[in-house]
Amino acid sequence: MTDPRTATVPNRLETVRDIAAKAQTELAATCLNLDAVMGAISGAALEGFSTVTIAPPKLVDLRGTEAWRKAVEWLKQEGFGVEPKELPNRGGGPPAWALVVSW
Repeated sequence: MTDPRTATVPNRLETVRDIAAKAQTELAATCLNLDAVMGAISGAALEGFSTVTIAPPKLVDLRGTEAWRKAVEWLKQEGFGVEPKELPNRGGGPPAWALVVSW
């Protein structure tokens, strides 16, 4: 991983943005892959629920990731209802978003 402190001044912002995007991509790939999503849906259904909220383990916004887009697209094709849900972030930081799936 690149250390932004060692980047040249004009590239620090770009470096930090790249680091954040990579972390978001990796996190989304873990919690929004189709196996994880179906596992969450199946687990909620087995408990008698008709919705499940899939929230990232860290309060970050994953809506711009390919994993989010693929999960939403696939779920809609399968007939599930899908909507983003804003999660308040402690400390006044930007909000995170969860994926609410209904059936």
